[in-house]
Amino acid sequence: MNLHGIAKGKSFEKTIEMLKNAELNGANQYFTMYFLAKELGFNEIAEAIYKNAAEDAAHGGVYSHLLGEGPATKEDFIKMVINFYKAEASADTILAKLANEVRESNEEGADRIAELIEHSIPEELEHARRLEAALTSSGVEV
Repeated sequence: MNLHGIAKGKSFEKTIEMLKNAELNGANQYFTMYFLAKELGFNEIAEAIYKNAAEDAAHGGVYSHLLGEGPATKEDFIKMVINFYKAEASADTILAKLANEVRESNEEGADRIAELIEHSIPEELEHARRLEAALTSSGVEV
């Protein structure tokens, strides 16, 4: 049974929408708490919070799927993944430019914020490599 969009138009659609929003907002709040916990030296709490954040994000994704969000066809799905791949693959250029803009503001904290932006570049490029490998192994040309 295909679950994509199955909750759309049902009497409980608003309930699923509420659950989706609660989970996605919770994930965002958990990730915010994660970074604060790390900064405060609460590493064990940070790890527990990180796992909760990832799981809540996944729960939100399930509810989004039930509501029919995202592509409905195989072709549109592949297009979406390729677009994400392209965005991730260009992260080094885009994020380096944004980090420089922040740094050039010369405002308090700008250097540290720019460093945090730059720190995410290798992970974003790894996202691209991971997607490229998965697409290629699935017979999709990128």
